[in-house]
Amino acid sequence: MFGFGKKKYDNDPFCSYPFENVEIRPTGEVYFCCQGWIRENSIGNIYKTPFHEIWNSDTARAIRRSILNGDYKFCDRKICGFCPARHPEVHILGAVDGHYALPPKTVFFAPSYECNLSCVVCRKDRIFTSDARLNKLKSQIDSVFLPIFSGVESVGFSGSGDPFADRFCRELVGRTAASYPNIRFFFHTNGVLASPEMLQSLGVLNRMNNIQVSLHSATSETWKKFTRGSDDQYSALMDNLKFISDLRRDGRLPYFVLSFVVASFNYHELIDFVRLAQSLGADKISVWGYRNGGSVYDGVADEVEGANIQTDAEASAFSVHTPPHAEYGKLGEILRHPVFSDPKIELYPEIKKIRDEALQEAGV
Repeated sequence: MFGFGKKKYDNDPFCSYPFENVEIRPTGEVYFCCQGWIRENSIGNIYKTPFHEIWNSDTARAIRRSILNGDYKFCDRKICGFCPARHPEVHILGAVDGHYALPPKTVFFAPSYECNLSCVVCRKDRIFTSDARLNKLKSQIDSVFLPIFSGVESVGFSGSGDPFADRFCRELVGRTAASYPNIRFFFHTNGVLASPEMLQSLGVLNRMNNIQVSLHSATSETWKKFTRGSDDQYSALMDNLKFISDLRRDGRLPYFVLSFVVASFNYHELIDFVRLAQSLGADKISVWGYRNGGSVYDGVADEVEGANIQTDAEASAFSVHTPPHAEYGKLGEILRHPVFSDPKIELYPEIKKIRDEALQEAGV
């Protein structure tokens, strides 16, 4: 025990994210982790306040104090359940009143919602950044964005759109690679444009720590239904997944993640998805339940084209992982399968709960 008060989870883990990590949303709001996990508690906005002030803002210090004293009052345990560090490093223990002198190790940046696909759980149409917003973002590369990465070990993109489809993101990645030769990169992408040519052109092919590909399916038909993508795009995705898999097996990519958002029209492919991910050599296979993310467009909806918020009825129809859904029991039957015992599989709390219940009912 380290004297931090109450445990957050079993075995007394410690979350190092508020001391090492930030995520920046398209609105400019800064969070220590996924904004849902931290209950929407932004520590500042890069368009209003210099980043070095945001890093030790009043809210940032309050969140750190909640980690140090063990109450984790800013965290949503029902969604998160993830602590990246078992015990705090010595320098973290030196944080005074939540103030932390070192810069973040990792910055995850989602500069805009622009994407080459329009996944049905994410948006109703493809989203393009307006010319006015695109020009404004480009004008801020030197004054706002690049200074944030000073002293940072790794930078990630994107999570809101696709980093390789997003015109501004591509420029920012290239400029970052040129300006900070020691920075490593990680990408959260749909994979369609994650080709060797794209990675080479951006200067990041041999500088990546991690690629996470959102696949959400095991067949082309379900993938096309989920993403509204084409046969040609699916073919490109499969080629790129093979390339990424080869990078991982050759040791040129340290970490490879495949993810699956569980919804009413794809959950039946969960077992085959896991097997596909295993065959590709994924280090982690992440599975979580659909969440209505339409509201994340608030604040920039007037600056993007195609943003639409999902209705409650649409969200309810997608949410097969919630008990009122007619197929909730069938999802539990699938999650009982032994394939989900693979330690590489990360079931988020809302999905792990269903598997645990299903195994208990079966007497396993």
